[in-house]
Amino acid sequence: MKLETAEALLDAVEALGFDAELYEDYVPRGWSSQETVGIVIDAPEVLIPAAAAAVADMVDCVNERTEHIDKFIEDLRNLGQDSLGKQVIIY
Repeated sequence: MKLETAEALLDAVEALGFDAELYEDYVPRGWSSQETVGIVIDAPEVLIPAAAAAVADMVDCVNERTEHIDKFIEDLRNLGQDSLGKQVIIY
């Protein structure tokens, strides 16, 4: 995912009271050496309300969609995840 998307999700996850960590140089399983940005979290189920909160923070007006929101939503459509034992990384 893009760094801007990861930062918005990280802020939203933390605002909901959950711990999360930004991982900027993650290489997902099966991606050879291609790096991406991920968020390490204990509770992946918090990602949906965090994403909703992040989009709500981006909206200036109820009927207005910005290019930033469109890019954010596109990133959400392409999210993947890997298990890190007790944690999960979303990328």
